[in-house]
Amino acid sequence: MTELFPEPLRHELTRSQMDRILLWCVEKRASDIVFCPGDPVWMEQDGVWRRVTDAGLTPSETERIVNETTMQASRAGYVRSGRSTDYAYQTRVPESRGVWQRFRVNATSTSKGIYIVMRALPRAIPTLGDMEGIGDSLRRALYPASGLVCVSGVMGSGKSTLLAAVIRTGLSGAAAGRQVLTLEDPIEFDFTGVGASQREAPIAQSQIHTDVPDWPSGVRSMTRRKGEIVMVGECRDRETLSALLSCAEQGVTVYTTVHAQDVPQTVTRMVDAFPWTERAQAASVLRANLRLIVHQRLVPRVRTEEDVRAGVPGRVALREYLAFGEDERQYLYTVPLQDLIPAVRRLVTGRGHSLLADAREKYREGSISRPVLAAIEQEQARSGDGA
Repeated sequence: MTELFPEPLRHELTRSQMDRILLWCVEKRASDIVFCPGDPVWMEQDGVWRRVTDAGLTPSETERIVNETTMQASRAGYVRSGRSTDYAYQTRVPESRGVWQRFRVNATSTSKGIYIVMRALPRAIPTLGDMEGIGDSLRRALYPASGLVCVSGVMGSGKSTLLAAVIRTGLSGAAAGRQVLTLEDPIEFDFTGVGASQREAPIAQSQIHTDVPDWPSGVRSMTRRKGEIVMVGECRDRETLSALLSCAEQGVTVYTTVHAQDVPQTVTRMVDAFPWTERAQAASVLRANLRLIVHQRLVPRVRTEEDVRAGVPGRVALREYLAFGEDERQYLYTVPLQDLIPAVRRLVTGRGHSLLADAREKYREGSISRPVLAAIEQEQARSGDGA
């Protein structure tokens, strides 16, 4: 039987009760909480959707949530006009001193009314030490002196969390003494709590539409502000990618995320952002500046009842990665554009760490089940990586 939020849902839903629902969901290890008119509140827990309330929400309630969580009385009207909005929301954790729970929020108009999904963010900025499966070779590759580092995966695969851990760890390690600038929509992990005594250079975060008008102009401003390490939340179009590559060519270390299914597709996804007539030149610049691609996905973890009681996460990260050294870049210069995917796939299998190899390691460790491994094996066989 599904465990429900212990209070009856009151109409009209107040912000106070909404906060209690959110914090209850976080205690249950929810990754996302959804508020949709005509439906109960839902949460995604270890990759499975579960009902949180018996009663459904009304359209006016989700509109009220948007207005109150953005602190803009007309924001719901903006969303109803067909313009999706992204923002951050936080609520104080009761009976704690200075502890806040942050959420990344998207509100979108639907045929039912305004649909809201809130992604729960870790209360503390993670470090690489908090992340499973980050070996020494990957850790070293995550901190190049300059160039482009991409983290790819589908929505909800932990890309932003991994990048936050890279930045946080680097502030007192491999990236110490270099100014860090981030560009996000919205700002997910607040680095203002990392005091000057914990780092050796400035760090500043900017939000799209609040601090800068758009992604490309925000990226271009980073070199003018002497950004030495820049993190851009998402590489979503040609203009942003061009600006990122320009930063990398100027000796900046650039981190970003890309929606893609594996390392080879990450490369072509970036190249395909350009018009056909520009792709050969874009691929050439990309080859020169790529330093690392990490692809990450979350799969169900094998857990005992004791693991569940101890709060062990229900999903484990599988990672595929390829570091682009001088040899790899020189090899790719000889590859025609149409052969880029199989060429990168050969490099991943021969010189990197493939998703299949990582899945087999996790299976031997007992972290994933045989059916999960079999699904990865079938997928990789279809893509040409059956090694």
